[in-house]
Amino acid sequence: MNGLFLLLAMSLCGVALGFVLVPLLRAPRGERSESRWAINLAVHRDRVSELGQDLTTGTLTQARHDAALADLERELLDSGAITVDERPRGENHGLRRAPLVAACTSVALLPFMATGLYLTVGHADEVFATQSPGATIAEAEPLSEADRRREFEHLARQLQGRLAQDPADLKSWILLGRTLEFLGNLEAAERAFREAEAIRADLDQLDQAAGSPSAEASARRET
Repeated sequence: MNGLFLLLAMSLCGVALGFVLVPLLRAPRGERSESRWAINLAVHRDRVSELGQDLTTGTLTQARHDAALADLERELLDSGAITVDERPRGENHGLRRAPLVAACTSVALLPFMATGLYLTVGHADEVFATQSPGATIAEAEPLSEADRRREFEHLARQLQGRLAQDPADLKSWILLGRTLEFLGNLEAAERAFREAEAIRADLDQLDQAAGSPSAEASARRET
């Protein structure tokens, strides 16, 4: 059972780490925005370069070139490409490393935190027990002859007290006779068996009397 529990505990820790690591290792939103900003800026530069070439070849006049350039700058502003907060490269590198550090810390600490929590509020003694209670009972030392004799003497006293209250208890007389026979008190055991035989004979007579025709006729008259 201990191996199964440890396997389940490791599986649950793996699932918990998955929920923690996936958000941490996912690309930061700032990096995705910065990539979009770089693409928009590259497209803007290409279009400005094309306008410059058209102006050089005489395809566009200076006025039309200036108007087209103003339109491109307006589109660049509308795309939000130049609103990105440009950070130093070292700071961006540090921001990229922060999720990785947090993920490694979670991997290292989560199993220990889960184990400590279970040891505090769980049933660790039962789970990590080296042997089951059944095995402990099975390995108990057998009773000595003196202990068994004391138990039978105690049982004989209990039976004698019960028969003092109900002398007609057939089963108690038989059990008392067997107990006294085990204890070696053969004379008292024989008396107990004689009492049991007398009670059994009385019960047989009562049964026969209850089943006789005269008893049945008297029972009909009473009804």
